[in-house]
Parts: sequence; C-alpha cells; structure tokens
Amino acid sequence: MANWLEPIERGRPAAVPASTRTRTIQRDGRVSFERAVERFSENHTSPKNGRPYSRTSRANIRGNLLGGPLRMFRERNGVTYIDEWTDAVAAEYLRWLQYDMGRDSATIRAPSP
Repeated sequence: MANWLEPIERGRPAAVPASTRTRTIQRDGRVSFERAVERFSENHTSPKNGRPYSRTSRANIRGNLLGGPLRMFRERNGVTYIDEWTDAVAAEYLRWLQYDMGRDSATIRAPSP
C-alpha cells in the first residue's frame, strides 16, 4: 500500500491495485465503488474543453478516489458499493478529512450555494 503522505511521483501513471481490479460487479448486480470510478473516468468529458479526460486526468481521478485517505475512510466505514456512498457519507468523509486528518478546510470545502 502506498504511503499517502509521500509526494506523488510525476510522470508515472497511478496504478490501480490488483485488489481493486477483481470482483468489481457482484452477482447481485451492485456496482463496486472502484468500478464506478473507472466508469466515471473513462466515460466523462472535461467541462473545460468538452473532450474525454486525458490519460493523466484519468490517473489523477483514480489516485484521488481509489487511493489515499478516501480508500482508508471507505475501508473503515465499510463502503464497498457505489450505492453505499451517500451524501451523508460524503459529508462525514469531508468532516473526517478536515478535523481528524488535519487537512486545510480551504482545499476541501464544498462551494457555497
């Protein structure tokens, strides 16, 4: 497991751990969090230019959503499937990231309505 406190090495694509590549869709039809991230990164377009995300952007999305503190939080809270990631869980994650992990609130605060 990578140490999320270490700086990101530039020029190397973020690898998706083998454990996240297996069993992404269960027999009951539920989609894993990891598979949902893959679908998002592969199928969405950039709001800036309307083109599909670049390889670098897809790697950044995977790294941010599948690694580091979000992965730790999801494992601790048992969030395996995308339907378990609710607005209440997301709000708890942001609270945990700011207060328990000591992240700067300016970098994680949601925009004002």
